Amino acid sequence: GPYRPKKPKKRTDALDALIKAYQGSPEWVALSPKAKTTRGIYLRPFDEIGHLPVAGVKRRDILTIRDAIAKARGRGAA
Repeated sequence: GPYRPKKPKKRTDALDALIKAYQGSPEWVALSPKAKTTRGIYLRPFDEIGHLPVAGVKRRDILTIRDAIAKARGRGAA
């Protein structure tokens, strides 16, 4: 058959894996639908750095994202 390149393996130590694990946790399941929607909105900016290993994400990275959200959507959004 035709050559099919292997899909890269998803990192289990990446930020997006951590978020996915959180969204499958009992804590997430216990949230109201509205709370899940709201938290999902707040987690969305992390999609851009989701490929990074959790250990490589520094406090300053989180604060930079928070500050960008506050600037774009207002302080109450961050």
